[in-house]
Amino acid sequence: MAEPLQVGWLFAQDQSSVVYFPPKRLDWPGKAMPGGASDCPAISDLARQYYVIDSPFSMGIRCTRLVPGESFFYDVVPVPGQKTLNAQTLAKVLQVMPPSIWESPERPTLQLMLPYLFISDESVYVEQTPAFLSPGSANWPLQLYPGRFPIDIWPRQLNFSFQWTDPGREILIERGQPLFYVRFLAELRDRKIRLVEAERTRELENFMKSVRDVTGVVDRSFGLLNRAAEMRPPQLLVPKKAYRSPAAAEPE
Repeated sequence: MAEPLQVGWLFAQDQSSVVYFPPKRLDWPGKAMPGGASDCPAISDLARQYYVIDSPFSMGIRCTRLVPGESFFYDVVPVPGQKTLNAQTLAKVLQVMPPSIWESPERPTLQLMLPYLFISDESVYVEQTPAFLSPGSANWPLQLYPGRFPIDIWPRQLNFSFQWTDPGREILIERGQPLFYVRFLAELRDRKIRLVEAERTRELENFMKSVRDVTGVVDRSFGLLNRAAEMRPPQLLVPKKAYRSPAAAEPE
C-alpha cells in the first residue's frame, strides 16, 4: 500500500491569522446510530474525503440598490447573537466584482478574501466545493463558484467567490459555519491524504510570486502550468514544527 500523500496547509499572511480556523476533516452531520447512514461504507468513505473551511467571522449584508448589470450596493446588517463585522472591516475582505463579469446582470458576484493555501511536493489537485452536507450553508441565497487546480505547481489562495442568487434576501453567515469543502485528488485514486500544517518558507514565497495574478496578464492561464513546473524548486512543503513552551519542558 502506498504511503499517504502529504498535503500542507498554511495561511498566506500572518495578519489576524489567529481568527481563522484550521481545516478540519468533515464529520457526517447526521446522528450516529447502529445501522444508520453513518455506518454505510459508501457514505462514510465520501465524508472522509472532504475537509471543511469554517467562516472566521460573522457577516451580514443586505442589498440596498441594484441596477442590473450596472451597479450594486449593500449595507451591513447584524447577525443575531453574533459579533458582526462592521462596514469598514468587511470592506477590507469582501470584494464586489465588476458588473461586466457577472454571469447574470441580476446576480452580483462577490469574493470573500481568505488566506488559505495548500501545497504539496507530489502531483495532486485541490477541489473546492459547496458545503453540501451542512444545512446552514445550504440555506444561504448564494452559489459558490467551485474549482480545482494542481497545488504542487500552482499554489494560490482559496477565496470564497460566489454569486448572490437572490439579492432580495439577506446573507447572514455566522462564525464557525462551514463556508466550503475541499478535497485532494491524487493520481492514485485510493491513496490516503495526510494533511499537515506547513511553514511559509522563502522558497515558497518566491515561487508564489512567479505564479501570482497571471490571470490578469494572460487568458487560459492553465497553459502556463508546464512553465511553472520547470520553475518550481524541488521542495515547497516543509512541515511546521509544533511549538513547545519552555516552561513545559522543565522537569517537575
